[in-house]
Amino acid sequence: MNTYPEKYQISYFGSWDDVVPSSETISLLLEAFQGENLLPTTIQQIALAANGPKQIQRLRLASTEEEWVLDIEPNRINLSQTSSSPFVDLLGDVGEFASIGRGHILRVLNQFPKLGSRLALVSRYFLDKIDTADTAQVLSLFVNPIRYYNENPPVNWEVRSNARVPMDLGAKQELLNVITKISRVQCTSSDESGFETESDRLKMEIDINTFQGNKETRFSEDHLGEFLSRAMTLESEIKHAIEEKIDA
Repeated sequence: MNTYPEKYQISYFGSWDDVVPSSETISLLLEAFQGENLLPTTIQQIALAANGPKQIQRLRLASTEEEWVLDIEPNRINLSQTSSSPFVDLLGDVGEFASIGRGHILRVLNQFPKLGSRLALVSRYFLDKIDTADTAQVLSLFVNPIRYYNENPPVNWEVRSNARVPMDLGAKQELLNVITKISRVQCTSSDESGFETESDRLKMEIDINTFQGNKETRFSEDHLGEFLSRAMTLESEIKHAIEEKIDA
């Protein structure tokens, strides 16, 4: 079964309240990302305040058509690569993304040195088109539906699993969430000529992140590199296991 990457994302959690839009901050980011085709801009976000929600401006660096986006949010840096047409404009593999993405995050950390409290790597894929009749069979590979849904196959479904496993990072052992979502979705895709068709597809998301219960700021850029290396190996193992189970 073929897979079509839709989106990759790295998150580096921490306190970024003080990194806000200003002429000085934007000048530093322009220098740090010179030649990388990522230009700084601002986005509006809603923040909760004592007197109710308010709009705040946050920093974003984005490439043309926003294939690459780096958001500096109050509690994290999110770096993502997204395909606007995943069945035509294929992204590279997750390893290529992680190598480039780590470099982009390090450019920010070189200007604003901060330790992180959590790390995450997320990948999302579409799988091949499937016949409507086959979706119930695929669902039964992962769950045992009640009789009602065996007799009336659901048009949308999602199976989510979360395991917690230890991982050595640096001198410490961290607890990881290893989350997998498999879902049936109806999506619209276009070919190279722009012709659009609707189809049933399976969607797979793999989210590997450090446990949210530990908020200690302890992760450095070295931890980020080590985490990504091990998370990519785990991501590949899970992805191939799901593909084999569906193809069997």
